[in-house]
Amino acid sequence: MKEFLHRIRLITSIWAILLIALGVLLVMRPGEVMIVICRLCGLLFVITGAFMIISSSIRRLSQENGYAGYPFYVIFGGVLLAAGLFIVWQSKAFIEFVAILLAIILLINAVNDIIEMRTLRLFGFVGWYICLVNFVVKFVFAVLLIMRPFDSQSALYVVAGIGLIYAGISALLVNFNIVRGYRSFTKASNEAAREADLRKGIIDGTLVDEETIDFDDKN
Repeated sequence: MKEFLHRIRLITSIWAILLIALGVLLVMRPGEVMIVICRLCGLLFVITGAFMIISSSIRRLSQENGYAGYPFYVIFGGVLLAAGLFIVWQSKAFIEFVAILLAIILLINAVNDIIEMRTLRLFGFVGWYICLVNFVVKFVFAVLLIMRPFDSQSALYVVAGIGLIYAGISALLVNFNIVRGYRSFTKASNEAAREADLRKGIIDGTLVDEETIDFDDKN
């Protein structure tokens, strides 16, 4: 459990730092960063599409009876490749969809806050209400990005940057509360187990006379 929690904490921290960094860049240079994001998305599509085409072709050649999924992967990979090239060369035309992508990221984080809130409440951890506040704030930012009640694109991207910064900071805070709550829960469990061992007359593998142990309920 401890190792699993450590992995989740590491992944969450990295994701939060990336959100904060992207948010800061959007606030400082919204126009330039949006073009870079578009080109990175296009490059990712190109790499994914090319990989699907090449890997499926190699797999088809390596199998005697061919590869049943070859046509699907080639067609889908070709679509991704073409879309990626279009996005790379026409980044400004794709910028309109980036705000929706950022809104989806915020909505995913908001849903994750609800899940974490239920987990914290289930284990009785203090600070579960922070997740509820985070959900509301991120949801509002996502709605603003989708509705676009701004005259300029730059203002929209600055709002997106602020939303990402908040999402990253809140993720770090929730992560800290989960770790602190887990430590408190573990400490309480260990103390309860130790007291149970004392009541049985066993401590550190040694038999102990119960009458020599002073419990609160015997006062």
